Amino acid sequence: ETGYGVFRRYLGDHRVLGHGGDVLGYSSLLYYEPNSGVALAILSNAGTMHAGPGVGTGSVVARDGRFMDAAIAIACPDC
Repeated sequence: ETGYGVFRRYLGDHRVLGHGGDVLGYSSLLYYEPNSGVALAILSNAGTMHAGPGVGTGSVVARDGRFMDAAIAIACPDC
């Protein structure tokens, strides 16, 4: 489901709300995990100003649930 560009998805076992994307050598995402109240923002540079095979790498890596696990462990150790 979407609304105003906000998507529901899973990062590992975490159900999150947010949005991510890739453009001209950059990847970014912002996801919020309501159970812990933790938000995860990641920006990455693919090292080129031209779209190519490496552009989506940051988003692919960031969507690994371990990034959200680490963010929650740091920001909310009692969650």
